[in-house]
Amino acid sequence: MIDWNGIGSAPIFERGTYFNPGRYKLKLLRCLSKETQKSGTAFIAEFEVMESDNPAHQIGSKATFFVKMGSVQDKQVGFSNILEMMAAILGFDVKNAAHVSQIDREVRPTLAAMMTALETQGTGVLQGREFVSVECRVTLTRQQREFTLHTWSPWRPTQDWRPTPTPAVATMPQRSAQPQQQMSAPPFASAALPQQAYPPAQAPQQPVYPPQYPPAQAPQQYAPPPAQPQAFPSPQQAPVAAPGQQHPYWMNQQR
Repeated sequence: MIDWNGIGSAPIFERGTYFNPGRYKLKLLRCLSKETQKSGTAFIAEFEVMESDNPAHQIGSKATFFVKMGSVQDKQVGFSNILEMMAAILGFDVKNAAHVSQIDREVRPTLAAMMTALETQGTGVLQGREFVSVECRVTLTRQQREFTLHTWSPWRPTQDWRPTPTPAVATMPQRSAQPQQQMSAPPFASAALPQQAYPPAQAPQQPVYPPQYPPAQAPQQYAPPPAQPQAFPSPQQAPVAAPGQQHPYWMNQQR
């Protein structure tokens, strides 16, 4: 969630980000902050289009106001953009000097708590003041890049209000169409490579042997001889001495 503590001292000046040029009457649906892969931390306000003079945003469609908040510089500019939007939603016109003084006294001290409540509790905290008008037009940055500038102003529909039909063509100048680069084929792809002709596959032929050299016979399979049971020597009996004689072994023992 974005830390809103510095928004009360943010200066008011006209800056904006990414929106189709046109004049719109909007209803705030929700506010959220999220981490994006391209811009880092960002604030997003989602609106329902109540009236539009740009066919790219039809009545009843949704439109988003995207504010980058990733770097310190982005946060300073983003706080000013969001302050101007919220002041207009609350009924203050930043082009009116009396309203600016009232913004300083009443809006700035409580805006951080209000933005936190919008993110966590929804637009019900505005108590029916979710409507705003915005005019978006294209301008150039110092780097000569096109940039969409937002001018927020208070608006609240009356009971008998009916939206003006959206024209078929946008009434304000749009962004310049970026020319699409034609992708050319690589040089090696332009020249057709000659197709190599391969001989057709032939069926294998039986080998032909000359008469004096008959084909070699298949080697005979060697069969080991049957295993014979191994004969272990039987224990020899000691020589039997003649009667009346002693075995030399015992004679040696008696000595």
